[in-house]
Amino acid sequence: MLRFSFSSVFMAVFTSNILMALIYLSFCSKKLMVQLGYKLLGVFLVLTALRFAFPFEILPMSNNLDFPPLFSMLFAELCHPRFHAWNLEFSLWSAIELIWIAGFLILLGRFLCSCHALKAYIREQGKEISYNTKYLQLIEQINKEWNKKASFEVIELADLSIPMICGIRTPCILIPASLDASEKELYFILRHEMLHFYQHDLLIKLLVRILCIFYWWNPISHFFQRKCDTILEMRIDKTLTGENNQTKLDYFSCLNRIAAQACAGHLPSSDSGISLCSKNTSVLTERFHMLFNNKQKDSEYFLLKTALIILISGIYIFSLFFIFEANYLDPKMAEKCIIPSSENTHVIDNEDGTFSVYLYDEYLETVDFSGLEYWGSNLPIYTQGEYEKKKNNGH
Repeated sequence: MLRFSFSSVFMAVFTSNILMALIYLSFCSKKLMVQLGYKLLGVFLVLTALRFAFPFEILPMSNNLDFPPLFSMLFAELCHPRFHAWNLEFSLWSAIELIWIAGFLILLGRFLCSCHALKAYIREQGKEISYNTKYLQLIEQINKEWNKKASFEVIELADLSIPMICGIRTPCILIPASLDASEKELYFILRHEMLHFYQHDLLIKLLVRILCIFYWWNPISHFFQRKCDTILEMRIDKTLTGENNQTKLDYFSCLNRIAAQACAGHLPSSDSGISLCSKNTSVLTERFHMLFNNKQKDSEYFLLKTALIILISGIYIFSLFFIFEANYLDPKMAEKCIIPSSENTHVIDNEDGTFSVYLYDEYLETVDFSGLEYWGSNLPIYTQGEYEKKKNNGH
């Protein structure tokens, strides 16, 4: 059974941010980044994405951990009902949820509009060159090399600065009208973009983008998106060049030339597509180090690499089985209330998915498993037969 609550969201965001901080440190050191490799870094990003995408508590599996008293008081106040309307209770957390959902819907709408604007821009401003002999021959050659039969539309755009591909179902390769490339460089460009389509990178980027839109209020999500894009590019670089050093040199020379040619062109949005390379020199530097140094081994980094793998895996698994909960009762209320505990309260398992709660042997209410969580995790649970036997033995 899944439960969406402030505590489950807090755990998902808290864990994901810790994972992203560790990944950020991995990218800060070029040597460590190379030793980890793009595949392992990709696994780390997948774990982070899974935690981001699952802000729920798995009730049969999860165990509650109490926040420190100060945090418990703050979070309890945040979730405490402030007013009632339409038979519903509303708290500050309810207001945050509404703002969160509103922001997500607005940004999702803007993203969809930008995708539509890109399609309209291509349709109005683009010049189709799909039937140009050199493009037809190169695309056919690359399809044969990868044993594929996909068809690609090739569009030339005057204001485009860097080649890119868009279209999950019907791929469209966009080429700058000002592109100055040799036949070999054009081969690298087309192969790069076609590999993105073969390996479903456009779909991956779309899912990552929607996930980051969902967490629009979290600054770390923007870093997460950029690093996902970088890992996708590193994977294409490696797949395209293999272990041939000369191919690597020729390919990266092509990337540098294209980046140098990039002008300040205008395009409605590149969120729905993937470009050949980034104008950001740090990204190209990371790709260069990963492509040319990925065979070097350094024993100094072996323990650090192992520790990072254990730490990230441990944090991810821990976050699935444990969740932080507020444990706070207003002192003024505590004076007037009888606080349920294992000494005065017990629970009868009705064996039909419901539980009956008793205080001093007086029936209080019947709840399901999620409702039982609010009574605390330390209450003894019996079947009716077990409790009768316990009472008889006690007497």
